[in-house]
Amino acid sequence: MTPAKLRELIKRKQQEIEQGDLFALLDVPEHAGAEEIKAAYFKLAKTLHPDRLARAGFDDREGHARDVFRALTNAYNVISNPQSRAAYMGRSKAQREARPVGRDDEEVRVFSYRGDMMLKRRAYQQAEEFLQRAYAAGSTNPKLMVKLGLAIFHNPERSEKERLEEAYKLWERARELSHGEERAAALYHLALYWKARGDLTKVEQSLRGAIRLRENYVEAQRELRLLEMRRQNTPDNSIWARIWRELTKKRSRPPMQLPFKQSGRRLALRRLALRRLALRRLALRRLALRRLALRRLALAGLLFGRYARSVVLGLVVGHIPA
Repeated sequence: MTPAKLRELIKRKQQEIEQGDLFALLDVPEHAGAEEIKAAYFKLAKTLHPDRLARAGFDDREGHARDVFRALTNAYNVISNPQSRAAYMGRSKAQREARPVGRDDEEVRVFSYRGDMMLKRRAYQQAEEFLQRAYAAGSTNPKLMVKLGLAIFHNPERSEKERLEEAYKLWERARELSHGEERAAALYHLALYWKARGDLTKVEQSLRGAIRLRENYVEAQRELRLLEMRRQNTPDNSIWARIWRELTKKRSRPPMQLPFKQSGRRLALRRLALRRLALRRLALRRLALRRLALRRLALAGLLFGRYARSVVLGLVVGHIPA
């Protein structure tokens, strides 16, 4: 990771420390299990450990990276223990319910609006900056998470792997926290993630889930139609499909060579005879291809039968006492 990206990661983690969300600090959802929490912690610790940064020549004179690493360790110790995790989640829930509307909510509205404007202009880097500030102000709005994930997903300044991972985490968390049309939007954007990954099965599942929650979801319907057209246009290259295409393929007939000076009746009879001959040749060719396919099928069945008999005989002989 480059020094610029390291500073950006440290800055983001500092904002999450101020926000007080230990799950967001470790980049895991609230329902994450022990193994997922452990893997996320060690991944971040491997990147932000002070000794590793010192060996890489990263300048941390102010000690921000050290403070972030200490906070990561504390967060891991809290949420990896079932008792301390339950106590922390109880306190967090009580704080959220008792939290008054004030300056933070005004910041969320302002930065979210600016982020929306940047998204419409396709200025994804600036949109990510504004939406990150809105997200750091304490918002748990699924719509904001979806927009922030979209800005990260299209940000050209990030690597492809980083963009996909960060966008997936935000969209998955938005799906968990939302319902109705908000969940439909999260599922649609998850379909974009799986499309980038090349998993067409999960793309279809996400799109159909979004359409079930929101019947008039035009974007999801369009993506689903494109997926179905792509599957229809993809040829089946199995052996039986190739045989069927060969049997049903329309073949061009060679032009008939006729003498110029012939009477009308003889010319018609000549054409009829050549047409019948061409049709007979075509029928014979198709019959030969069918016989070849049946022979190959019979040969495959014969070989499979011999192999099955040898396996059964081996099992029987193996169980005969000496």
